[in-house]
Amino acid sequence: MDVKSKMQHTPNPNAMKFIVNHDVIGEGEASFSDASECEKTPLAAILLCLANVTQVHFFENVITVTQNGVSDWNMLSGAVESVIEFEMRNHNSDFAVVDKHNKKNDLSSLTPEIVDLPRFRRHFS
Repeated sequence: MDVKSKMQHTPNPNAMKFIVNHDVIGEGEASFSDASECEKTPLAAILLCLANVTQVHFFENVITVTQNGVSDWNMLSGAVESVIEFEMRNHNSDFAVVDKHNKKNDLSSLTPEIVDLPRFRRHFS
């Protein structure tokens, strides 16, 4: 697989887009800010291990990498491009995306009192 990427600036000086000639995610989008969130996406995990990288975002064929402002993009971009070009060869763009928003709002394992906490508090106020 021949993998190429092209860096593009974003309005945020701490973020750069890397446009890849292959899809990085099959559908939807995904953001990662901790390597522990990347069980199904080694590409994101390795990018997050680069010095000063704080977030990785996948959308279609674009990877947006955000850093904490300490790294020089001239140096960091080369490392990002190397990781992309090497890791995309084994990357599965159809990985399952965990919807963090819905996961946080999943109340099925909570007791009724906790789910309806405002009413519960009024009852004992």
